[in-house]
Amino acid sequence: MDSDDEEMLNQLELQARTKDWYGYNRGIFTTSIRWSRRNGVYLKLHQAKEWGCVRREYARWRDAVVNGLEIDRRRNSSALYRVKRFCESIQGFHEGNLDLTGRHESRYQQLYARWNRFLADVLHLSLHATEVEVPVEEDEEIVMEIDYTVDRPEVLEKFQKDWKVWAISLEFIFRHTKRTLECLSEHPTPVFQKLLLRDFPPELIHHIMFLANSADAQRLGSTSKYFRKTSLSHIYISRIFDIPFRPIPLVPGAPADSFHQQKQIRAAGDTLVEELDFVLSRPDILESLQHVTMFGQWYGLVKKILGFESGSREYRNFFGPFESRVGPILRRIPKLKTLTLTGQTISNEIVNALESSRNLHSIEVHSAQITARKTTAPPQYPSVINADLVFDSDETLSLWGLLRSFPNLRSLELRFSRGLTGIELEADLRTRFNPFRTLERVIIEKAEPEHIEVITDWIQSSPSLKLTHLCLEGGRPGIFLRQTRELLLALNPAPLQVLILDGLYYAEPDLLDTIAGIFPNLRALTLLYRQTRSRVSTWPRTSW
Repeated sequence: MDSDDEEMLNQLELQARTKDWYGYNRGIFTTSIRWSRRNGVYLKLHQAKEWGCVRREYARWRDAVVNGLEIDRRRNSSALYRVKRFCESIQGFHEGNLDLTGRHESRYQQLYARWNRFLADVLHLSLHATEVEVPVEEDEEIVMEIDYTVDRPEVLEKFQKDWKVWAISLEFIFRHTKRTLECLSEHPTPVFQKLLLRDFPPELIHHIMFLANSADAQRLGSTSKYFRKTSLSHIYISRIFDIPFRPIPLVPGAPADSFHQQKQIRAAGDTLVEELDFVLSRPDILESLQHVTMFGQWYGLVKKILGFESGSREYRNFFGPFESRVGPILRRIPKLKTLTLTGQTISNEIVNALESSRNLHSIEVHSAQITARKTTAPPQYPSVINADLVFDSDETLSLWGLLRSFPNLRSLELRFSRGLTGIELEADLRTRFNPFRTLERVIIEKAEPEHIEVITDWIQSSPSLKLTHLCLEGGRPGIFLRQTRELLLALNPAPLQVLILDGLYYAEPDLLDTIAGIFPNLRALTLLYRQTRSRVSTWPRTSW
């Protein structure tokens, strides 16, 4: 295979000589990442699939070690992708297409020299190989597949050892070799790259960076110093501050895995603190940031693995260093437009920091709780027009208080966890701070019966309604007939154009007449009728 593949395999072979199975298999991950990706970019053909194969082999080895089984580490099926990549890289040079590493003459000379050695070994092996048909069962049918037997095992063993292809059939190797030879016959002259992306005018490069998201701009910037300099004004537009922990499936009955995962999480926590401090020390990055996520998808899983209760001493000791840095970072981002907060407590410092965010227009708060002191004059964020609140426990019900700070809210999404009850709106949220005075679009997911009644009363309490879009999804019990009628009457003054009711228990024709009479300007209507408490069913009457 190519030189990068060979160097990676040599490192893995060196690690395989150790007795530490955990360290060896972790080495597979780190070494594979090092040679397959640059800043998260797969540069060569089939590397994404190869990486998935490495993960599966890793799990297989761990399972074998835990259960005391012997396993041949050499028989790694990821070699299949290395053979395909090697042959298709040669083909790519002659057909004029390749991977992200480019079609440069120096690389071609290196690849072609290895190809000549590989081809000589394949031809020598083919002299001792005989084609045979092997019966294989597929979908309860017997089909015949082509395979090869070798009359001199030492020749086959030497070939497998030299090219590290123990787990690949000879039919696969011969087929890809033949395909490559056919390509070389059809396209005998290699096509080298003459024009590079950096040859484009700077204005066009900036436009490409602008159209790409920040992650893609960062990847493009990682390819050279020139692109790095060009991408600086684009790659820091958005940033996710998260514990960099990627969970690996635990093998049942393996306590060592749990220990290593917790150790990995704590090391990842230290990395996050370093990242937060780094950003705080870089005014240029803070000046560019517009979209920020604080503690993303792994936050809840980390809490679960560590077994910390929210608010406990262990929780404060571990998560405190992260949360104490959120406020200072938010205060120093002048162009902040969207903010996502996940899991952490919203303190006075965070609440006060957002007051200086004059450009903030969208905020999402997932599974968080407010510890900031309640005041008679809550801080106001008049620029916020979109809010998304997720309630998954009794502690998160304090998020209702955030609505006092959004006087100009136009879009609101409320998401409840199944079975969550106990919602109680304070009086000022129904009157002085009622968001339905300004709301135009509302989405409510998994609303329990008591949620629906509270929301209906909430809508009714608003002195005026500007609502044009409403989507209400009932929880497991659904939306009862009485609640449906009360909700429709409460919405009567609204200029509704789109209405979605998911989970109805009543779907007779008079319901359509009622909706048509109340909302004459309705343009779109979706009604989901439930025959049971858990599934959608067909309508009880003919529909048009």
